[in-house]
Amino acid sequence: MQNKKTKTTISVGNAIYLCAERYVAAIVSSESAHKIFQVFFSSDGSLHVTFPYFSFKKGLLSVATIPANSKCPMDLELEPGGKVTTHLVKYSHHPDGHAHFSQDGKIYTTIKKKSVPLTQCSGHIFTVTIWNIDFFDRIEREEFSKSTNKRKIISFEISHKPNAIKFVGMWYSIKEINSRITGKMTSEVCNLMSPEGKLYQGFLLSNPYLANGNRFVLAIFAEELNSEDKDPALTFIGGFDPIEVVYENSIDTTILSLVYPILNAEELAKKIGSVDFIQDKK
Repeated sequence: MQNKKTKTTISVGNAIYLCAERYVAAIVSSESAHKIFQVFFSSDGSLHVTFPYFSFKKGLLSVATIPANSKCPMDLELEPGGKVTTHLVKYSHHPDGHAHFSQDGKIYTTIKKKSVPLTQCSGHIFTVTIWNIDFFDRIEREEFSKSTNKRKIISFEISHKPNAIKFVGMWYSIKEINSRITGKMTSEVCNLMSPEGKLYQGFLLSNPYLANGNRFVLAIFAEELNSEDKDPALTFIGGFDPIEVVYENSIDTTILSLVYPILNAEELAKKIGSVDFIQDKK
């Protein structure tokens, strides 16, 4: 059954939460505006992140291992737990904690793992990083006025065209979010604190389905990165292990990760395999 609500925001305590079935994250600069990715919640409460706006479709999906005793920053090795795809995929994180990459009718759901149940999550849940926004679909100014409770655009304003942007998704119960907010919000844009303790402007996206006695919210903020790299790229990490595993440096931890584009897709697929369906040539 379709959600019948018509409001695009709800207020709880001092916070204002966006309330829509689907969100489009966009970067808006003085030069242009571009759609980067989508977020939506399914009726069972699952969180989904999709990447339909990138120009390149050949990528690498992986259950990547962060070895014990690793030091940050580090380069993830994606090939050992990875598979090639020629499709832009969807990331899903279900209420029971199962997380995976998929695309109906196009790839096998083989890159997956058990993460933390959504009702037990608190904090960092995913990161999307992009380089060179010219390779993401443009969005016209008039499209912003068409935001509804079915599809709402959340725009991150930057004075100049950025070269690299990192979007961070944080997952909290509304009860926890309200305990973190000082002062009353007066607009949809709020100040969010990163895991490193820095403040950034972002949005609070309410999950209209997952309740279990408490409402949950996805907080998203964007951070411009100091990068000279002009090559277009899209990366994602999510599906983290429980916090006690992540912070126990003496043991391995795994995450789900993707990177687009890869230039040697056919050769790499012969080496590590592909998740794409094999089409019948008849």
